[in-house]
Amino acid sequence: MLIQMKNKIFLERLNATTDHLLTAILSLLIGSFLLFVVGFSSSDALHQETHDVRHSLSFPCH
Repeated sequence: MLIQMKNKIFLERLNATTDHLLTAILSLLIGSFLLFVVGFSSSDALHQETHDVRHSLSFPCH
């Protein structure tokens, strides 16, 4: 019984860690996409909008 409880606790912690890691990776991918793909696009309107967002978030881009 004690081993089953320990396994259950271990699996719950593993699931929580996996969820946090997945969230961090997805956030990094979406942020990188917005910053590098949209920010350096040849479309002037997309570039200017991303540039304004970077300034509003105090992200140095110059």
